[in-house]
Formats: sequence, structure tokens, C-alpha cells
Amino acid sequence: MQTILVISDNTILLQIMVKFLQEADYTVKSQKLGDVLDFNNIDCLVIDVQDANKWIPIVKECATKNIATLVTISSQEERIEAVMEKADECIQKPFTVELLKIKVGNAIDNHNRNS
Repeated sequence: MQTILVISDNTILLQIMVKFLQEADYTVKSQKLGDVLDFNNIDCLVIDVQDANKWIPIVKECATKNIATLVTISSQEERIEAVMEKADECIQKPFTVELLKIKVGNAIDNHNRNS
């Protein structure tokens, strides 16, 4: 079973994403932005943080640890930044939980193909 780490600065959205990813048969860990991040045994990071200055260093760290990344975005500018920082997938807000599940699977698959 693949393990997903979900990080968000929105407690409600964090809880929703964790619930639905668990229902999709992932092992899910969650952390709030600002916690000391534990990337041990993680296959994919899902990060939902409004401030790009806070999520970019996390995505860069994941790249050094061979972890797939999915970034939630609110604008075209954020999409460009995510692609430039080598995020494996982006998902535009607002999004459905079905799309989230598909995008997580795609992020893992794309990352594994390119590793």
C-alpha cells in the first residue's frame, strides 16, 4: 500500500483530503504547515498551502528524497511555479475528491516512470 503525506494550512481541507485518500486505500499521514516534516516511507506528498514561498522549499526537498509531489493551485502563476519546481502533478482549486484521487495516482505513476 502506498503512503501519502498531506500537508495543508487549512485544517478543514486537510481533514477532507485525508478522509477521502484513506477511502481510496492509501495509507495517509497528515501534518500541518509549520510542523517538523517527516518524509520517511512516503510515496507521495500532497501539499495545499496558499503561500508559494512556503511550499516551494518543501517540493524541492521532496525532489531530493525521490518522493512524488502533487500541489494544489489557485492560479495560472502557481501552476507555472509548480511546473518550474518539478512538481509531478498540479490540481486546480476547487477540485473534487475523485479528481484528487486520480491526480495522486498520476503523480505516483509519473514520478516512478521518470525516476
